[in-house]
Amino acid sequence: MTLLRRFLRILSLFLGIFLLLGLLTLRPIDQTPYTDWQGYTQALEALQQASTPEVPVAGEALRVGWAKVNLTPDHLSPLAGYGNRLGASYEQVVDSVYARVFVLDNGQRRVAYFAMDLLIAPPELTERLQAALRTDAFPVDFVYLTATHSHHSFGGWAPRLGGFVLAGKFDEDALERLVTQLQHATRQAAATLQPCEVAYTETHVPTFVQNRVMHEEGELDDVLHTVVFRKQDGALATLTTYTAHATSLGMKDLRLSADYPGYFSHQVETQSRVELAAFSAGAVGSHGNQSPASITGVAKARLIGDGLAGEVCRALDSLHFSTTRRLDAVQIPLAFDKPQLRLGRYLRFTPWVFHGLFGKYTTSLTALRIGSLVFVGIPADFSGELTDDATRAAAASPLILTSFNGGYMGYITPKKYYNLDKYETRVMNFTGPEGGPYLVEMIGRLGQIMERRAP
Repeated sequence: MTLLRRFLRILSLFLGIFLLLGLLTLRPIDQTPYTDWQGYTQALEALQQASTPEVPVAGEALRVGWAKVNLTPDHLSPLAGYGNRLGASYEQVVDSVYARVFVLDNGQRRVAYFAMDLLIAPPELTERLQAALRTDAFPVDFVYLTATHSHHSFGGWAPRLGGFVLAGKFDEDALERLVTQLQHATRQAAATLQPCEVAYTETHVPTFVQNRVMHEEGELDDVLHTVVFRKQDGALATLTTYTAHATSLGMKDLRLSADYPGYFSHQVETQSRVELAAFSAGAVGSHGNQSPASITGVAKARLIGDGLAGEVCRALDSLHFSTTRRLDAVQIPLAFDKPQLRLGRYLRFTPWVFHGLFGKYTTSLTALRIGSLVFVGIPADFSGELTDDATRAAAASPLILTSFNGGYMGYITPKKYYNLDKYETRVMNFTGPEGGPYLVEMIGRLGQIMERRAP
């Protein structure tokens, strides 16, 4: 009886501890309409302020400069992208990873656009890079960040346990080196500024992308967007977005690679007269890549990259270029003070658990207008199923969506899918059931403002 009594006491103690932890850390899923969020009101106020530009939108003729920097670490570093790698470092380099930088200037505003072969643009990088560029010899007053979302690029750029899961052990020196490399590339780009013309082309390419959540039952954003800059001396650069996840090599493959976006950029730069070909992940949140089942790994990355490059190269001969004086950029804060990290269908962890795992950082929408083209940068894996809704709400055509703009809110998916037991909706949805409608409205309002702001 004494042993049984002792066992029951120990069992009661453990049950009490678990119950206490549950009471402290778990809550029901918050179903509060996003229009009642405190951050919603703050975002509306910021949008109202943004309706009147601080500097003239139209200035001198647009000038552009560009540069490319190799980001491949000089030592073995952890890979970013899959948590069950447990911080493993890459064992081999398949192809180098780069950042491609555009500097845009119309005499009123100077914008730096970054397309980086990284999983995301991490918050720690964002804060340091913005501070460095504001005080640089070639100061930049607006930073527009994007990433290719390669799941085989290097990590080490995020602290805390959550950062370790996503990107391996934090490396302060590696993060500082990355900031320095991007700052140097920005200076190089600014030093090559020339008056330019701009062209735009888009085409549907369903061959290489699939809806990996709902498959044939879901909507598909298969548009390949490409902006082309032509300098006064005739030099060309392209900026392309697409929605397929850069996951060609597979989770167990411990090799460093830019995945298909890297092969795309290399092919355009070597097989056409384009000097620099940048790639940014579009609305990749529910969209995976695809190829014939027999083609996997590096061969799959090359197939997709080469196929998309062929689409862009063929379009180069039928472009209509025009000059513009219009360059505009806006940043709007987003509510993310109460993240909902889920535990099953009905429960979530309290925000302090999320903040303890990942840190507390700001999130925002970024918008960039070049002539008639409107970009909106999103701090998330934004679902391609929401692209049409956002475009209609923005009343902007074309509206070019880019993910991973310097913060991270997880996956943003349609509200109707919230209770699906899927990775995108159960594990990686940090905003609750209202996240999709909230982002669509904010993108729509921001897009409308970019259309209306005085030239």
